[in-house]
Amino acid sequence: MTEYRIGDRTEVVPIIVKREDVFAFVKALGDNQQIFYDVEAAKTAGFNDILLPLTYPTIFWQSIPIPWLDNQTIVQVDQAFHYQRPLTANTEYDCYIELKNIQKLRNHIFLKHCLFISDCARSETTVMIQGEEGL
Repeated sequence: MTEYRIGDRTEVVPIIVKREDVFAFVKALGDNQQIFYDVEAAKTAGFNDILLPLTYPTIFWQSIPIPWLDNQTIVQVDQAFHYQRPLTANTEYDCYIELKNIQKLRNHIFLKHCLFISDCARSETTVMIQGEEGL
């Protein structure tokens, strides 16, 4: 059985989002706002490059190894985003994930994580680990 400890953190991982990745993401969402596609429109709106959609940090999770979730079957239960400032393409962000809460219910474990993105944003996500042995 995996041991989970509140306060466990991943290593810090630098992440730079390419414009092309933002283009693909917003195209999949069907969003056509120019601040996601046009650098000049983004700069006119006060950003240093094209803006990342509010839900884009879900992609960051793929770049951060989470040792306590290795080889686990998980189901995402909820997610929330909190921003101190907008995220833009071609900016390096130092990111890490911290285990914030553990809740056991029947034979499931619910783990609340927080993805910290430099000093500008965080994403809180709860995942359910299904059928842990020994609970």
